[in-house]
Amino acid sequence: MPRTTASIPLLLLVLMASLMTSGGCSVKSRADRQPLTLEGPVSVEVENFAGDVTIRSIDPRTGSTPHVTVTGEALHAINRRGDAADALESIDWHAELEQDDRGPRLVVRVTTDDDEAHILRAHVTVHVLIVDGTTVRTTRGDVSIDELTGPVDVRTTDGDVELLSDQPLRDPISIFTSEGDVNVRLAPGTSGDFDLHAEHGSVSMKIKSGQMAVAGSTSNDTFFGRLNDGTAPIIIRTTDGDIRFTVKPNPKKYGLLHLP
Repeated sequence: MPRTTASIPLLLLVLMASLMTSGGCSVKSRADRQPLTLEGPVSVEVENFAGDVTIRSIDPRTGSTPHVTVTGEALHAINRRGDAADALESIDWHAELEQDDRGPRLVVRVTTDDDEAHILRAHVTVHVLIVDGTTVRTTRGDVSIDELTGPVDVRTTDGDVELLSDQPLRDPISIFTSEGDVNVRLAPGTSGDFDLHAEHGSVSMKIKSGQMAVAGSTSNDTFFGRLNDGTAPIIIRTTDGDIRFTVKPNPKKYGLLHLP
C-alpha cells in the first residue's frame, strides 16, 4: 500500500499556488504618530472610514504622553502588494483641538479616496490625560475605550466594543455595533436608564453594587431597567453578538474565564 505522506509536498505546492493567485495578505504602513500638547480633561471624537479605534486615559507618571497614532492596513490579494502600497498612500488624517459646551474637544478624522476603500483600514490610537466624553464613528473595526468620564457615543460595524472605567458613569451611553460583542465594566455609583438588545445573542447584567429596578419586558436578549434611579439613557445594540454589562468594585479586574 502506498504511503499517504508522499502526497504532502504536492498538497503544499497546490496550497501555496492557490494562495499566490487568490489569497490575501495584510500590508501595514508605518505608524504615523502625532504628539499632542494637552492638559486636563478633553473630550475625544474620532471619525474613521474603517478600522479599529482605541482611546485611553494615561498616567503621565508612567512616562506616557498624549498622542494620536494612525496605522494603515491594506487587505489586497497577495499578488497585489504594489497596489496595496499605493492604496495606503491614499489614507489621510488630521487631528485638531476644538471647543464645545463641555470644554476642549480633540477631533481626529481619517479618510481615503481610494477606489477599493472596502479593503483598507486605518487603526487609530488616542492617548490623552483624561478622557471626558467620547464619540466614535468607524466601520469594520473594534472599539476600545479605557478610563473615562462623560457621555459615550459609539457606532461601528463588524467589530467588538469594550468600555472600561474605574470611574462611575452617569451620563448617556449609546453603543451600536453589528457582528460583535459589547463588554461594559464600570465602577459603583454608575446610574442610568437601560435599554439593551442583542438581536442574535444574549444580554448579561452583573450589578454587584447599587439598586437595579428591572422592567417586566426583560428577556434573555433584551434588558430594560433603571440603576440607582438614573435617568441618563444607556442604549446598547448588537445584531449578532452578546452584551455584557458589569458594575462592581475594581471593574477592570477579570478572572481567568472573564468572570466578574
